[in-house]
Amino acid sequence: MIKMIFINSGNDNDEAGNANIASFPPLGIISMASMVKEKFNNECQTILYDGQLEPLEDVKRHISEECADIVLVSMYCTGIRYSLECVKTAHESGAITVLGNDHAKAHYKTILRKIPEVDLISMDEFGEFLSYFVAEALLKNKNIYEVPNIAYMAENGEITHTKCICNKNKALMEDPYSNIPLPDRKLLSNYYWESYLNNFRNIKGRLYSREGATGITTINRARGCVNLKHRCSYCGIGDLNLYLSSPDSFWTDIRNAKKDINANYFYECFDNFTYSRKYMEDILRLKPNDLDDINLIVYSSADRVNEINCNIFRDLGVYLVNLGLDAGDEYGLKLLKGSNTSVEDNYRAADLLTKNKLEMHISFVLMGMGSNEITQKSMNKTLAFIKYLLENTSVSILDCALFYPDRVAPVGGLIWNPNNYNLLKDKYNLSYIKTEYLSELHNKWKEEIYIDSAEITKDFAKLCGTDYQLLLEYQEKIREMCYKYNVSFGYSQAGKID
Repeated sequence: MIKMIFINSGNDNDEAGNANIASFPPLGIISMASMVKEKFNNECQTILYDGQLEPLEDVKRHISEECADIVLVSMYCTGIRYSLECVKTAHESGAITVLGNDHAKAHYKTILRKIPEVDLISMDEFGEFLSYFVAEALLKNKNIYEVPNIAYMAENGEITHTKCICNKNKALMEDPYSNIPLPDRKLLSNYYWESYLNNFRNIKGRLYSREGATGITTINRARGCVNLKHRCSYCGIGDLNLYLSSPDSFWTDIRNAKKDINANYFYECFDNFTYSRKYMEDILRLKPNDLDDINLIVYSSADRVNEINCNIFRDLGVYLVNLGLDAGDEYGLKLLKGSNTSVEDNYRAADLLTKNKLEMHISFVLMGMGSNEITQKSMNKTLAFIKYLLENTSVSILDCALFYPDRVAPVGGLIWNPNNYNLLKDKYNLSYIKTEYLSELHNKWKEEIYIDSAEITKDFAKLCGTDYQLLLEYQEKIREMCYKYNVSFGYSQAGKID
């Protein structure tokens, strides 16, 4: 018998997080623990903690008291200190420590060099496979450092990545969902489920009553993004390749959640549910008659909102569509998303969803564009667009983040990879970047572990030739507009106003 602790890290900054924060469960750690349970049954004890709901000191106390064999932490850019404090406590208790998720992967070399308490970093897109392989290694007394697709610090001081020495994952990734069990939501305590439900009911929503919610959960029956050939300039997701489960498993997952936690609200976190009409139609064709009472939240993009898809949404039980519209100005939108969409698409999509009585959760990204004058011109158009949305459409939740430079992101990543400027300057129209600051910011952040989101966002605004305070002022204007119209507002990753 081995004991495994799975932790979804909390935020270091109380204002980090979107308007739905602490309403939706961390499906990642649930799915990883479900893999271990199915494959090893009574040989593994799994314990799950969600740092979005539990203070760091409480989780650290749990770790010390449990004395687990291995502790796996899902690390986000909003919770670096939280994650590493959990790891250090786990190391002190004698556990093997593992970090995972995109932020850990992006900074794995720096983390391993500077945080000796980190034993392994998962480089896998599907953490479910990592959880299986580490459990197998411990149960069968195999070498933990031969687990596929991990990074670690070798005894000789060199950082080793096992991706190239084991081909196990290659076969699994050809059809990953067929090799991953459906999540067992009973592995997470009732305390958490009750908290998610209460938080969800308390989200301000001027259009849709949540009083009828009996259970809220996340589902994820597909992963990836349709924009993988030209990712958005801020996108820090490691792997954008598309992976799909079967339509049948979509409904089985929903049925299981309804049975286990009385769920009737489901957040499908696939980055673009509308990427394929056939995919949606296949799901609709198999919808069971007894699941007509479910309520779905799905992601879409403005260019894929049309009457046919709206009809499918309605028949599926979708009540809210999550859209990353990003800007209400053509120039700013192109800098953020390239030619993936247009402001005309943004207006049309919002109007069409409103016409079809579908609620919207819309997100925006505020960025510098070469000078305060140019930035203000763009931001004023975005303000006018947001005012239009608030006065004329069914938007009920709005997030507004300052551009956060992720290491893997094409444009944000210039801080860590300044040599990429020449490779990307035409593709991403980087003429607004003040290249004279690249070397300075690279030296400042290249080996930094504890990245302060507000500080690095301020530095990125400088790189873009715009005053950070100007961006904060626009964020504050948008927040005030949302409060005026009784629309929920969230800050997302960065840009604390106080």
